[in-house]
Amino acid sequence: MALRGAVSGVGVALWLPILDAMTDDNGEAFAQGGALPTSFGVFFWGNGVQFADWTPSATGQGNAWALSRNLQAFAPVKNKMTLVSGLDMLDGGFRGHGAGAPYVLCGGNHSKANVIADIDFEPYKFEQDTSTHTTPTIDQVVADHYEKLEKLEKLTPSPFKSLETGTLPYIGMGMGSISSALAHRGPNDFRVPERNPTKLYNDLFRAPVDVPGALPSDVVLAMRRSSLDAVKEDLARMKLSVGSVDAKRLDSHAEGILEIERRLMAINNVGECGPTMLPGTFVIEDKTKVTERNQATNRLVVAALACNRTRVYSHLWSGARDDNTYPMIGINDDHHQLTHSGAAGNKTASDIERYIMEQYADLAIVMSQTPLGAGTVLDSTINFGVSDMANPAGHLHTDYHLLVLGGGGGKLKGDQHLRFPKRKVTELQLTLLQTLGLPLTEWGTWDHTSATMPEILV
Repeated sequence: MALRGAVSGVGVALWLPILDAMTDDNGEAFAQGGALPTSFGVFFWGNGVQFADWTPSATGQGNAWALSRNLQAFAPVKNKMTLVSGLDMLDGGFRGHGAGAPYVLCGGNHSKANVIADIDFEPYKFEQDTSTHTTPTIDQVVADHYEKLEKLEKLTPSPFKSLETGTLPYIGMGMGSISSALAHRGPNDFRVPERNPTKLYNDLFRAPVDVPGALPSDVVLAMRRSSLDAVKEDLARMKLSVGSVDAKRLDSHAEGILEIERRLMAINNVGECGPTMLPGTFVIEDKTKVTERNQATNRLVVAALACNRTRVYSHLWSGARDDNTYPMIGINDDHHQLTHSGAAGNKTASDIERYIMEQYADLAIVMSQTPLGAGTVLDSTINFGVSDMANPAGHLHTDYHLLVLGGGGGKLKGDQHLRFPKRKVTELQLTLLQTLGLPLTEWGTWDHTSATMPEILV
């Protein structure tokens, strides 16, 4: 649902969140029937983790375990977080980043493998020169499922079957689309992540085709006008026609849009004296505003979920075997090399990982603050946080540390650290897929499994 209007002669639509008036008495389903959407997302970063700063000292639930150094930023949402450590790929031996990426995102490629030595053909010998996922990534498997459900139940299709965003451009050896993109439909069929939050704003909140013109954010920024100006009268009238809870929700949503616009203006150097550069033309490689760009993107993704614009999202922070530097936190050595530079390098790599997790946690925290039905966006999502490597220093695929964030529509237990040495990543993936309602009984071509991890479920 959207409010529509015009500002300076340009059409605009302000998409609205799911309101109490649209749900049943318990706020757990739509009033006309049908469950509220449970979304699925993936957050991916390159180069694995440093175990010393990742692995909590204890396992268990609630007060039995405490967040490790690199996960401290998740403290406000610990109750909606499960850390699963100890998992392996196949027999956990030596193999490159280019094998880890298709495993953690697809369960392997189309080939069969029982041990890492089975992956002995090009382009998976070590670090391939060019490569692509040969089977759909897990986010696209979920997106296809939701699309089928919409058709079966004759629901209005989500405007975005899936939403792909990113932060750092890929820097490193040529590894094809495995490192430059996350979402894949098949070989060389991938979705380029949108790394420019200004353009993402355009894409998400432009007016539909039946509204003449659309208000792109560069117009908003150049005129220093808010898209809310176009619909403020309709918004005021709507607030009078709904209950007090929905009126507050509309106010909160409007303030959230204003905050996003303020962030975009700051990112694009648009001030009271007008723009100092063309809005939206900043260079993605410029790292001076990486944090600001990423946090604007986080808020746009959450707004899209709250407004039911999509149910599937993925965020590529950095690609597999990533060579980016982090001058924004005073680190000018590349991330990948630091993981192979001994104790001092590993410590610096750990500082990078902590910073990345702070940006990931920002997404989850904003979700926890955004209402959806009787709960929040975080209550109604499953977010899978994963990297290509387990032990980057040795290029070993043993002891993966994976994050599961969100309530999964009330199905995930949360506030847990579970450690399962020698169990497989594919078991966790299959569990998440089944929890989302996919009629799958097995998953993966490497570590092909029908086993699951019921321990993460309520």
